[in-house]
Amino acid sequence: MSKGDSVLFGIFKKGKDKIIDETCVLSKIVRDSIVHKYRKINKYNQENFDSKIEYDDIEPGMDIE
Repeated sequence: MSKGDSVLFGIFKKGKDKIIDETCVLSKIVRDSIVHKYRKINKYNQENFDSKIEYDDIEPGMDIE
């Protein structure tokens, strides 16, 4: 990584309410581990939903688990 490169961070919500507060943890999302570690959430119960997520598909504000 060099000066000017961008980095993705995820906010991990904790607790039963899963809101963003002082109990949250900020973690860097690493390109090579994205396929195995993170997946998209099927919020709308879509049929044939693919939960696999690629690093380049991550957008700000996206809900992933």
